[in-house]
Amino acid sequence: MTKNVKKQNKRGSHTGTIGSRARLDAVTALERNTRALELHTAALMNLVVRIPVNAKQFVYSVFHEMLPSSTINGGTKLSDIGFDDSPSKDIIRGRINAHRWHGVNLAFGALNTCSVVSDVTRIVAAAEVH
Repeated sequence: MTKNVKKQNKRGSHTGTIGSRARLDAVTALERNTRALELHTAALMNLVVRIPVNAKQFVYSVFHEMLPSSTINGGTKLSDIGFDDSPSKDIIRGRINAHRWHGVNLAFGALNTCSVVSDVTRIVAAAEVH
């Protein structure tokens, strides 16, 4: 080796290695970027709209939209959650139609005979366009 090449190798300018400080900075930046990506991914997952795949999931999502703190199941009486008269049942119908889920478009008064959430689910499933 010539004298010039030995000097260059000692300085590390042509050896392809980076110093420990630069390596630490690169690792720190990578960790910071990874954490930022995790936070952005979590935020995006909160924004993602989950599309219901069946009538039951759809009806539950509509009730959850209207009553976010209530626990709804198929046996929940509509009167227990404040939907016991025709005008309030028409509010449910309006929210269902607003989503235009699978072509469901319920007629005015379609839910008047419903007494529990499973009745609403049955009517929505029957109105679903396949």
